[in-house]
Amino acid sequence: MPALRCSRCNQPIVTAEDLLPDQIPRMESASYPYQLELLGQEEAWVYSATNPHENRFDVGRFGKQACARLHIFGDASGDHSWFPPYAWRMASCGRCFNHLGWSFSIGEESEFAGLILTYMREEPCTWYELAVPPRRQLNVHQEAGDRPNSMLARLLEMLASRGEFEDQEEMEEEDINIMQQAIAEIEDSGELDMD
Repeated sequence: MPALRCSRCNQPIVTAEDLLPDQIPRMESASYPYQLELLGQEEAWVYSATNPHENRFDVGRFGKQACARLHIFGDASGDHSWFPPYAWRMASCGRCFNHLGWSFSIGEESEFAGLILTYMREEPCTWYELAVPPRRQLNVHQEAGDRPNSMLARLLEMLASRGEFEDQEEMEEEDINIMQQAIAEIEDSGELDMD
């Protein structure tokens, strides 16, 4: 599937399904919209945005699923937000922590990511690559809520090592969703202790 990967470590960050191609209200004094062919969308709206230090970035908008693949940190700030009334926080690659852009939110939950297009490169990825969380993120930033994903990663690696499927592309999104649901049910039942 079409994807953008971190240019530093090659981790898949966003797919065509994550792209938010529509134009939204913006801070006109610091950004201007233009259309670009991106991830198979012929006319996706992206933004040339300038920060207070006069650094200019070409920014695409991507949905909540993309935010889940990023390491989002820092306090939310409405100062110089390119997309008011959304506040921004820093967003980096979940594997190598390379700065990739910002998450934008109203309240606690990220609504979308504004990612710097020149910090990523377009290259296809598989469902398997998206389902397995980055190793470094699991080891350094694992929280209780990440348990089903870390368990899924171990399960997928085990299946691959045993030759249960020829290559990672054979894994369908539906198969991965079924495995995630089964893992969550096992953990909820208390039959398996992950500690």
